[in-house]
Amino acid sequence: REALNYAVNKKSLIDNALYGTQQVADTLFAPSVPYANLGLKPRQYDPQKAKELLEKAGWTLPAGKDIREKNGQPLRIE
Repeated sequence: REALNYAVNKKSLIDNALYGTQQVADTLFAPSVPYANLGLKPRQYDPQKAKELLEKAGWTLPAGKDIREKNGQPLRIE
């Protein structure tokens, strides 16, 4: 999950898919929601950091392939 937070360019997604009508959400709930302000640090778009975290977790990108794998299983997001 941490790698995905670094992998998604939320600002670009909002600007292009939502025509800039929304604000970037760094957490599931707004800090004003009771018990939701946990002091989590926002993760900025950093594709290199995402790659490093995936590699560290064992999700490698085999030569000639476009999808990362771990133990022969492709990475899937549902």
